[in-house]
This record gives sequence, structure tokens and C-alpha cells, in this order.
Amino acid sequence: MELSSILIVLLLITLVFPVFWGILLIQLIMKKYFFCLLLTYVNISYAQQINGKIEYDIQFPNPTKRIDIKRAFLTFNDSVSLFIFNRNDLVNKESSKEQNSNGISIKVVLSDSTGSFIYRNFKNEKVYFRNVKSKFLNGTYVNDNWKKIDWIIAEDTMTIGNFKCKKATGKFRGRDYIVWFTEDIPLPYGPWKLYGLPGLIIEAYDDKNEFSAKVKSISIDNNTKNEINIPLPEKDDVILKYKEYLEYQKKENEIYLDNLKSKMPRGINLNLKEKDIKTNPTELEWEK
Repeated sequence: MELSSILIVLLLITLVFPVFWGILLIQLIMKKYFFCLLLTYVNISYAQQINGKIEYDIQFPNPTKRIDIKRAFLTFNDSVSLFIFNRNDLVNKESSKEQNSNGISIKVVLSDSTGSFIYRNFKNEKVYFRNVKSKFLNGTYVNDNWKKIDWIIAEDTMTIGNFKCKKATGKFRGRDYIVWFTEDIPLPYGPWKLYGLPGLIIEAYDDKNEFSAKVKSISIDNNTKNEINIPLPEKDDVILKYKEYLEYQKKENEIYLDNLKSKMPRGINLNLKEKDIKTNPTELEWEK
């Protein structure tokens, strides 16, 4: 081969090979980038598609010391949860009367068409709750504080249904709670006002066994996003800010105490003060 031909071949190799390897390198980078984007999209889509509904059996403490098991539902999507109880369709009609420790029957209103609820929006950190009308006062519709719970996650595990659960303990408004949550559903929701763990709370109770929440059924739908809107107030509801609700709650306690004293047999002195009676005994302490 002539020297000129050899030089031409070497020149072509010098020019063509960098282009070839450059194109190959760009293709590999693009494929890797696309694959990373695909994985990111899949992970985000999966997180955004977790929607569900849980039915709980709930036990709340109450002023009459009567054990009352209620049905409740937690509906949730990727950013909002709504916990509802004391709604007409969730209440046992036979529980329309309670007895206090002295055997005096007191008729109470336990439910209405809206029910009691806790609505929590994690995007704007807003939480609202509603209490149904009591015997003495109208229902309350309250803009609550976003109260963080400092959970301590233990090493204990337990299987509840088909879910592997972890144990956590935390204090909230005067009560110590033990909960079991699952990271199989990586959303920070739970029954009542309990929230803030790296997975859905499946079961919860306090250390005195006055409050409990136990799951009855779980329905997960990842195909259609639940649109969860905050329920509207009832016509006679009193709409309050958090601090206003504390004063309203104090007023209800005083009325409840006066009513209880009026039902005592003549000659019996009921030595109770307002601080001894709580119409909402689940929350024993409120932040100022």
C-alpha cells in the first residue's frame, strides 16, 4: 500500500472513531437518563396513587365512665385524610342513653347527618375537627392547632391482617399512646388525631385502655384518586378558632356539672368541681 493511501486510512480512523465513540457514549447516557426518569416517574406515580378507606372500631372515654364502641372511617389519599364517627349511619341507635355512676339515666344526642370528624391536609398543614351537638350546647366546628406528636419507634413488630407492623409510642394532649403502623402503606395517617409516622396507623390504644382503635377492614384503590373535601358545618354549628374552642369547652363542662348536680337526690352533696368533669375526656391537656 502506498504511503499516501496509508495516511488517508489513518486520517479517516482519526476522524471517524471519535465521532462513533461519541455517538455511542451519548446514546448510553441518554438511555441511563431515560431509565432514571422512568424509575422516578414510576415511584412518584405509585406514591400519588395510594388511596384507601379503613373501617375502625373506636372506643372513647366519656364522662359517664361508660364503655362505648363506635364505628369510624378513615378515608385518605396522598395528601389529605378524613376521619369520621358519630354520624347517623355509623351509630347504634340503642346507645341513645347513658348512665352516670349514680344510675341516673341521661338522654344524649350522639350523632347527626355530618358526624364528628377530623380533617387533616398535609400540603398546607391545616387541621379542622367537628364535635356533634351535645345535650347542652350546639355542635362545634374548629380550626385546630397542627400539634406534632414526638413518636418513639420501637424494634417490636407484629403482623396485623396482611400487614407487617411496627410499634411506636407517643404522648398527645395528656395521654400516652401505643400504636402499630405499617410501612406497606407509606402515608402518615391514623385514627382520630393520631398521625405523623412513616406509615399508616393500623391499631392504637392508650396506656390506660380508655381509648382504642382497631381496624376492621382495609380497602386500597390505586387506580382512582379519592377527592376528599372538608365537610361543611351544620346549620347550628358554632364556628370557632382553637383558643375560642377552649373557652367554649370550659363552658360546656360547667353546664354539664350543674346539670349533674341538679339530678342528685335531695340531701346528697356532689363534691365535684369543673376541673373534675370533662365532656371531652380524650384530650386531658391543651396547649396554650
